[in-house]
Amino acid sequence: MNVIVDTCSWSVALRRNIAPEMISVVNQLQELITEGKVILLGAIRQEFVTMNNLFVYGIIFVLLVI
Repeated sequence: MNVIVDTCSWSVALRRNIAPEMISVVNQLQELITEGKVILLGAIRQEFVTMNNLFVYGIIFVLLVI
């Protein structure tokens, strides 16, 4: 089963300081990415591109390669 991850979840995962109560969400997202189960919709990808952040570009590249 593949998963579409919404912008809010990506936002939480990409923060430098992750709130303790959100660590489980980030861990689940990392696991889904590693398993190749994340679908990145074009609209969400575009939001990342407009952020102009090299770290985010790296994540998008990894997701596109997987």
